[in-house]
Amino acid sequence: MPYNPHDDSQLQKIAILPIPEAVKMLEEIPSEAERHRLAAWLAGFWRGGVMDLQGARKCVAGSALDDQCKKVLAQGLVD
Repeated sequence: MPYNPHDDSQLQKIAILPIPEAVKMLEEIPSEAERHRLAAWLAGFWRGGVMDLQGARKCVAGSALDDQCKKVLAQGLVD
């Protein structure tokens, strides 16, 4: 069965959050694999739709997320 993001309760919660709150929620997820999966989804969701790119990049860079997660999220913070 293919993955359906509409059936994922964590995605539904995190998608509606402002970027600082979404990053904080990611930081609180204990599973590294789950954090990376959600970060990849968020990067795609954010791509081209973030108004304050500088603020979002600063928030991600200053977070407690691991470098791989930060790199993935940064891919979604583009014009």
